[in-house]
Amino acid sequence: MAKSKKEENKKTPSCAMGGKISSASQKKPEKITKEMKIIDVVSNFPESAEVFTKYGIHCFGCPFSMIETLGQGASAHGIEVEKLVDELNKKIKA
Repeated sequence: MAKSKKEENKKTPSCAMGGKISSASQKKPEKITKEMKIIDVVSNFPESAEVFTKYGIHCFGCPFSMIETLGQGASAHGIEVEKLVDELNKKIKA
């Protein structure tokens, strides 16, 4: 018998915006990469929000954070991706 949507939702984590968090994001990564979704970075490393804000990237609170990678977000804001990734990784190790 198929599960109801209510039963499925009990087992699938979701973000505050109502989207589903990927299974890959359920295990905390050791470091941040440009391929990671912005929401996964902020969810796994809340301290990263300070770095995003410093760079003028406030995407972590918008719906695009669920589909946009860190590299895409940085490029959209005219920010050097590798510099941002390096600073984020320094922040999470501090």
